[in-house]
Amino acid sequence: MNPYKLQQELEPLIKVGQTETVIERLEAELRSLPTSDFHKVLDLNFTNTPHFIGKELEQFFKQESRRYDVAAIYLETNGFAINTGLWYFDLFGFKTYGGHTDYDWLAEWDSDDSSSPALTGMEELQEVYADQLYDSPQDMTYLCSLVVVAKFQDLIRRGVECAKDLNCPVFATSHDYEFIAEFNRKIEEG
Repeated sequence: MNPYKLQQELEPLIKVGQTETVIERLEAELRSLPTSDFHKVLDLNFTNTPHFIGKELEQFFKQESRRYDVAAIYLETNGFAINTGLWYFDLFGFKTYGGHTDYDWLAEWDSDDSSSPALTGMEELQEVYADQLYDSPQDMTYLCSLVVVAKFQDLIRRGVECAKDLNCPVFATSHDYEFIAEFNRKIEEG
């Protein structure tokens, strides 16, 4: 299957945060292709803990909440396929929630610069991107990249579950992808 069409098929699931289902489908499609070094993604995961991600989200939410009412947070990895030395993500805060209809709102964030936490665990795959990205079939590399994006989104989903002091939706994807997941965690009133 064309990975771009598969992405479109999976967008409704990723928009509502069903990362596990999306990963299973993407990995099944990747397994159907001739084996390559990009298949390493099937055995790798990000090793950052959900607790670490939750703390990063809480710290960012608290920091930005001192300045304005945070309506949404957006997390984006760097352009990992071409920036193979270090994979990381940035956090952006918004005064207004813009939803999934038009993502132009994500270009107008209200937050100050944040830390850029490093993503760990995929270093073997980073080497594959560095050595073989331009010498491999584009459909395969794009499909592998979608798996990386979905695994990042799954890490964020699990991090949101750990974030006790977070009261806004969290969006997550990678740079230049409109394959955007949304996760919600409301502070429980007690």
